[in-house]
Order: sequence, then structure tokens, then C-alpha cells
Amino acid sequence: MKSIFSLLLLVLFSISAMSQSVNNYKYVLVPNSYSWTKQIDKYQINSLTTFLFKKYGFQAYQLGVGDLPDDMNKNSCNSLTADVEDSSGLIRTKLKVVLKDCDGKIVFISEEGSSKLKDYTRAHHGALRMAFLSIADLQYRYNGAGSENTPSSPTTTENSVIAEVSEEKLEKITNPIESKSILGREKYNSQDGSYSLVKGDGVLVFYEGDTKIGVLVSEQAASYTITTTEFAGKGYFENDQFIIEREIKGVQGIIKMIFEKE
Repeated sequence: MKSIFSLLLLVLFSISAMSQSVNNYKYVLVPNSYSWTKQIDKYQINSLTTFLFKKYGFQAYQLGVGDLPDDMNKNSCNSLTADVEDSSGLIRTKLKVVLKDCDGKIVFISEEGSSKLKDYTRAHHGALRMAFLSIADLQYRYNGAGSENTPSSPTTTENSVIAEVSEEKLEKITNPIESKSILGREKYNSQDGSYSLVKGDGVLVFYEGDTKIGVLVSEQAASYTITTTEFAGKGYFENDQFIIEREIKGVQGIIKMIFEKE
């Protein structure tokens, strides 16, 4: 019993120490590919990495997507570089998240996340989300001097707010398998059948299959800023369709992603 208690204290101490170490850094830089993917944002794993860091309070930036902060590593090493290590086998997809400082020294390694799903994209997403649970446990908060250095909150506009929604509210509206319109809920399916959208009670919830990939809390608006783990763009309702205008890497111009109402 005494040894178990000692082990528990050691684990808690280790988590606290890692948290303090990570808290010394203002930014996380996510590469646009990992050594094992051999292509940019394969399985959308790099964009999901960026999204999850932001979800847990980090100021994360993906290389090649937008501008980097002017003060990133300007006078000192204030950034960590993220890496995702893949040790998958024939049956399981296994991923770990690694954070390194400017000298390549490892500052943090997550617990291993795993998935037995056969679809490669969904398996990698599931394993990565599981790995990020230990990052969530860090309860990251940048400890730099001055309130201006704390991570900024998601931007609030007059038309929309990207936010997490309470489980109680989600449960009322987010079952994509239910019939097309119950208690104000409306379901839309993408034309290629890959995604679905459930609208109800001032919330838009996006799915890939049965997996929730994004939530938008919004008042009535002409257009919406859409951010999910799979795609992003500007969205609007038109007749019985929801249309998202987005850019796709390697494709010129704006692509329209169309959801049809059931």
C-alpha cells in the first residue's frame, strides 16, 4: 500500500514538473508533415495536431498555414516544435506526441494513443486524440511576464463563436443517425457522403461518420466561419442546402462543399 502511494506521488510530481517545463514556452510550431507520412498533412494529421494544441490552450501554428508571430524565437527560444511518432503495427495504430525545444531537446512525450479502426484517417485521428489526453492533463498556461503573453481566446465576432458546447446541450441535438427533423433538428449530408451536419438550438455540429469533428455556436447569421478538424471555410444556408466555400491545397480557386438537407 505504501509503495502504491509513493508511486502515485511520483507520477503526480512528474506531471507537475513537465507542466512547469512546458509552461515556459509561448508557442508550439507544428510541421506540415512528419517523417513517417512523407507528404504534406497526410490524413489531415498535422492540421489536427494544430487544432488539438489550440483546444488545450496552446498558441499553435502550422508551417505553411498563415503567418508566424513576429516574436517567435526572436531573442530567445520561446517555442516548442511538435512531432508525432508512429509505432503502428498490423492491428493497431499507435501514436505519441513529442515536444522539443530549439536545440532538439525533448521537453515532453505524451502517453501512447492507439486505435484498432481499419480506416487509416479515422484510426490516426482517434489515436492522436487519445495521445492528447496526457497533454490536456498538463493544464498548460504560459508563465511569461505580463498578461499580454497569455494565450488568446478564440475570436468572437458579431455573427459567430467557435466554442466547445456543454455535453447536456449537445446530447439534445447531435445524434446524426436520428430522423431528419425532430424538436427543431435538421440534418444535412455532404454530396459525397463523407460528412454530415446537424442543425438545432443555435448550434451547428459537423460529423465524419459518427465522429464529431466540429461545433459552431451561432446566432442567426448570413454566413458562418467554419472550423473543423477536417476542413475550414465560410458557410451559408441557401434553400435546402448548406454550402461551405473553402480552399484545398493543390487546387486553384474556391471549392464549394455542398450539404443537402434530408
